[in-house]
Amino acid sequence: MSNQVDAGGDSQIQLEDSQTRLFFSVDLVGSTAYKQTEHRWQPKFLSFYREFPQCLADSLRKQKDNLRKGTSLPKPVFWKAVGDELLYVCPVRNVAQVKMAVDAWLDAQAKYEENTLKKEKLQKTKGAVFAATFPGPDCMVAIPRDPGDQADSDRSVIELNDAAVKKLAASNKMADDEYLLDFLGPSIDTGFRVIAQSTDRYFTMSLEAAWAYSESTRATESEKKNHVVEFLCERQLKGVWGNRPYPIFVIDRMADDRVNIALKKMYNSHCDPERINEIFMACATSKNWPSRLYFKGNDLPFVSSLPKDVIHDGDNSSTDMKGYEEQDKNPDNDTSKDDYSKVDDTTFDYLVRGRSKGRAKGDKKNNITRLSKTVSTFDITSPRHYS
Repeated sequence: MSNQVDAGGDSQIQLEDSQTRLFFSVDLVGSTAYKQTEHRWQPKFLSFYREFPQCLADSLRKQKDNLRKGTSLPKPVFWKAVGDELLYVCPVRNVAQVKMAVDAWLDAQAKYEENTLKKEKLQKTKGAVFAATFPGPDCMVAIPRDPGDQADSDRSVIELNDAAVKKLAASNKMADDEYLLDFLGPSIDTGFRVIAQSTDRYFTMSLEAAWAYSESTRATESEKKNHVVEFLCERQLKGVWGNRPYPIFVIDRMADDRVNIALKKMYNSHCDPERINEIFMACATSKNWPSRLYFKGNDLPFVSSLPKDVIHDGDNSSTDMKGYEEQDKNPDNDTSKDDYSKVDDTTFDYLVRGRSKGRAKGDKKNNITRLSKTVSTFDITSPRHYS
């Protein structure tokens, strides 16, 4: 039996292996207003559904031409559409594949804007990426098109789901006449919160995706050839990490703008790989962190250790894995009794610089803090709300 699902062309998603997957989002900026004011808005969106995937395919072909010997190309493949937002999924086995996939995605966004949107009222896209790991803390679910067909089954819901997933695997499809494959878990929920912070300028990234991309740049010859991962802010994401402020990392798609370059001199948003690594380790080993990564052979034990199969082992402590036990016993990492409805300005300054920082004079209390002497915020209003 095949353990892969065909998601288009020769791209396949492995179903049963322990694996980390990237999830990508792209959306048209201003689409709601456009549909409200333009009589014939349909052709533009039909074009988006067809032309963006073509731009992505072109970017992947360019990546393939530049592959180093012994490396394989990750392939983002279509997952589903949520209104006019397109979601893709991409299995990755190491940090190098994360970088290739993210670079291809950003290149596709730029190509689509330049080739298709340049002379249109809809001129920008916004995008994001997050990581999720299977079979724990996240899982795959086969949603029945007609749940009534199994209403009288004596099997448990886990057994029914296993059988349906294997059925999809046998046919190499993400959907058939009976089931639709979907992904669930704390990383998925967190990821959609991260997506909601994206703008046409800021390509937002979950911490795991930001860390992996940053780590991959260590091996490159020149940082000028890479997109730069920046720390944007801490923000409370509803329901995530016990409402503790979550670190939002971004790639600035307008980093070459002269005004943006000048303004960035007023604060320090750039994070080198060492700083991002320190933040990643501190968060990933803290109590109740919602997500994790799995890359076989990675130097970090909590990245290279096999994820627990939380569906079948009866253990719901999805981040309780080898390498975490000692950190979880440390009272400094116990956040269960902490009140994060109010932000402590020292949080990230302590993690990165090893010292506390007082609140900047005149700054109003809110749920965003910055790594800088001058506290700055950006307007990254959430474009949608997820329950």
